[in-house]
Parts: sequence; C-alpha cells; structure tokens
Amino acid sequence: MSSLLINGNVDLSGEVQISGSKNAALCLIAGALAIQKKVILKNIPVLTDIYNFLEILNVLNVKCMFIDSNHLLIDSKNIEYHNLCLEEVNKFRASYYLIGALLPITKKLEINYPGGCNFSTRPIDIHLKMFQDYGANYLEKDHLIFNFEKYTNSHIVLKNVSFGATVNAILMGLYAQEIITIENVSKEIEIDTLIEFLNKAGKKIYRKNNSIIIGKGTFHDLNFTNIPDRMEIGTFVFIAATLGKIKLHPVIREQIVYLENILQKLDIIYYFIEDALVIEKSKVKKSLIVETGEYPLFPTDLQPILTAYLTTIKRIHVIKENIYDERFSHVEELKKLGAVIFKEKNTILINGIFSLHGNVVKAKDLRCAASILLCALNAQGTTKIEDAEILYRGYENIVLKLKALGADIKVEK
Repeated sequence: MSSLLINGNVDLSGEVQISGSKNAALCLIAGALAIQKKVILKNIPVLTDIYNFLEILNVLNVKCMFIDSNHLLIDSKNIEYHNLCLEEVNKFRASYYLIGALLPITKKLEINYPGGCNFSTRPIDIHLKMFQDYGANYLEKDHLIFNFEKYTNSHIVLKNVSFGATVNAILMGLYAQEIITIENVSKEIEIDTLIEFLNKAGKKIYRKNNSIIIGKGTFHDLNFTNIPDRMEIGTFVFIAATLGKIKLHPVIREQIVYLENILQKLDIIYYFIEDALVIEKSKVKKSLIVETGEYPLFPTDLQPILTAYLTTIKRIHVIKENIYDERFSHVEELKKLGAVIFKEKNTILINGIFSLHGNVVKAKDLRCAASILLCALNAQGTTKIEDAEILYRGYENIVLKLKALGADIKVEK
C-alpha cells in the first residue's frame, strides 16, 4: 500500500501527454486474444489492469510483452485452454472479456467472477443471458463454468444497453458461420475502436442504427494504434480549469463533445491547436445542472471528477447519476476536505461556497481517487490520500505528470 502527500493550492502549468485509452486497450487485448494472430498494439498505457490481463494471457500460453514503451505484442497463435480461476481475474472488471474471447475457441471455460472497483452493485446477468442466447450453457458456483457446442442464434438482443456486454457479444460472435446481428448495443467510441481493429484484422463488422452486424472474414496479423484516453483528458481538463494553463495532447475533438458542452456552459477558457487542447484557469460564476448518461451524454466515469471540480466554484450545482445509483463513494471523502455535498438517492447537490482544506482521506475506487486528487490539489494545507495506488489502475504516470506541471506531490510507501 502507498499514500500520496499533496500540498495544495499550487499553480500548475505545462503540457501533458495523454496516454492511450485504458477502456479501449482492454477491449483490444481481448480482441487480439480472440483472433489468434500476431498483433502489435500501439499506444497501450502501462497500468495495473493491463498487467493483470497479460498475466492471465501468459497462463493461456499467449506470448505477450511490451516491446517498446507503449507498444504491446500479443501472439495468440498457440493458445492453450487452462482453468482461469485465478486471483488476477478478480482484480479488474474487464476480465469478463475473456469469456467472449475464449468460449468460441475453447468450447469450455471455468473462470472466476470479475473484480474491479466496488462503487456499486454491478451484476453480469446481461452477459450471462447473452452467452445463453448464443447457445452457451453456464453454471454459477463460487466461480463460473461455461460449455459451448455450437451457435444456436444469430440475432442477439441485449437486455439493457451495456458497454461490457456489447464488447462480449461482439467477441462471442466472431466465429459464427452466419451473419450475426446484435441489438440494443452501446455507442461508446472505445467499442468503435474495437470494431475498427477487428475490421483491419480481416472481419466485416459495422453499425446500423442501434445494432452491430458481424459478417464473415478471415483474420490476419496486424499493427493497430489505440485512441487517447478521454477519461484522463477530462480529469486534466478540470484540474487545469482550477489551477493553471495546461496543454493536453493528443485530443480528438469529436470524441469529447460532452466535455466541451460543460466547458461552454461554465465559460471555462479553452481552445484547440491542431490535436491539442489548451485549458486555462477560469473564474467561473455560473451554476451547473448535469446528468450522466450513455455515450454521447456525460459519462459516469467523469461524474466523481466533475463533482470535485464543482466544489471549487462558489455556486450551487446539481448532478444526477443515471448509470450507477450507488456511484457516490467519493462524497464522504470529499466532505473530509471541506466540501459541502448533499446526496438524495441518485442526485447530489454541491455547495461550492466553502473553501477546501487538507486532511487524511482514502481512495475507495479509481474515479473516487481522481476526485480526491483534484480537491487535494486545490485545498489549503497538506492532504494524505491513502490507498492511492488504485490510481495506477487507470492513470499512467499520474504522479510524474503532475510533478512536471509543478504540483507539490510525493509518494509515501
């Protein structure tokens, strides 16, 4: 375990190299596993979730290694079946992609339940129903046991819109002999990145209205570049808006429209220079009312960071969380730093008229940790963030990046 010590209220300035998308990277690794070819994935962030995924791939006799700072080689041509009741599976949510990637190949699978941040109850019933619709049988014990003989359905309708279930449904349908239609799918750009990867690998997949159509094709080796991490972009945007002038690059403007909407509503100073976004410290005099939703609406992953940012604006603000009713683990920790926040069911009210001050707080999940970090950087005095290593699940070199901007931050083992 490690902690971060932060002396707050220090102006920041400089540039931040945005890392590759964590969520897209996990999809791409699962896709590379599924196609059983030699793949080089570029712009893959070095994160604990990534390493845990690679540890599991090693068990499956998949060759995987970083061949450059952020270039990841995955060669799954000699994949072998192994029981995946492993500790690493319990450590991150995206481990359930292993089911969709492996079941059409191995025809059987024993695997632990996925882990990840425990900010809310997140069942996998949508995934299980989808696997069953494809023709798989499963048994739930202290782990999951799957058997799959053949595809019995080419028309899959997801019970609810789900990012993870959409990814798994795509992976599960890659080896069907007929065209697969998946309805009620998620629209996130990270899924489009997976589709682009699979198409460049030889498959024919496209979106049509609220559906994804999987056609035929033959897989081959390839190199592929990951997109920038839009959650890291959002985190540094809100840090910059309170503490200084920061240039973020690369940024793909059309992928962060929901973020630009917030910047415009609050009159935050920003501008684009080619593939870079510049944010300046802005004195905001407006209140904000916003709801989270499915892409392209404001993402739930940025809700805790936005909450933290709004505690620095001396107005009344309201955020309604529509994705996870219980995603409020950050609220009590932010209160320890002087934030005045009231929660009622899935809605929080933020009163930003009070100043923040240092204290000892605990990072309970990844985005909770990022929200605490933002407030700590703005607080008077010293803040100690316990269990801060959870930041490395989703933010590559976060401490080094903040130090380069001038933050007074250090790691305490």
